[in-house]
Amino acid sequence: GEHELPSLRCGGFSVVTAVKRDGLLLRASPDATVVMWQEGLYGFLNEDEAEMFAANPAEYLQALTQVVAGAPELVRLLRLEDAIPSLRMSHVVELMAQPVTCDFGTQTPTHFVEKNMDRSYEWNEWALRRRVLALTNLRQKRTHSQQTDLSHFRREQKTQVWLPKTSFTQTAAQKGTTMPQKKMYIEGLRGAPDVRMNIVNVNLDLGQPHEY
Repeated sequence: GEHELPSLRCGGFSVVTAVKRDGLLLRASPDATVVMWQEGLYGFLNEDEAEMFAANPAEYLQALTQVVAGAPELVRLLRLEDAIPSLRMSHVVELMAQPVTCDFGTQTPTHFVEKNMDRSYEWNEWALRRRVLALTNLRQKRTHSQQTDLSHFRREQKTQVWLPKTSFTQTAAQKGTTMPQKKMYIEGLRGAPDVRMNIVNVNLDLGQPHEY
């Protein structure tokens, strides 16, 4: 007649598959061998997984606990509330029902360092009076300016240049040339009436300067 199948641990899912494939849950095959460990039955997808789990069941269950710790949504599906009490839903509800309190404290300095200093602040009353008088005089002043067609869109511009240096040249010898001087004299302008006027041309050759 019909008989009831034994209930499997971990919700009937394969422990080896969940460990090897990072939390993938697959139902154990009814044709695969069931391994019993610590009064609990564990199912698998095939005979190879059953042999791997039977070789070291404690190691696989410890690895499954670490996988579930990183994916808390698998706790109820694998029915591991007893193995991980901190992830039990009733425990979470109890923590949320209780008010969460903590101790904290603050400390403030006695004298705050003022960073926003007013540079225009003046404590001297007479300096303030002088400032008021200066501002009052400015109200009566006007600035006049004008612009012509020649100065339209113009600006002052200066240019600086380097003038050439003054240079001199000196030679070892100094020479010159002197031309003969021609002189003309008129004689007979004075004297007796019978003296005749005569023109005398004189050519003076004084020599060259370097011969002096």
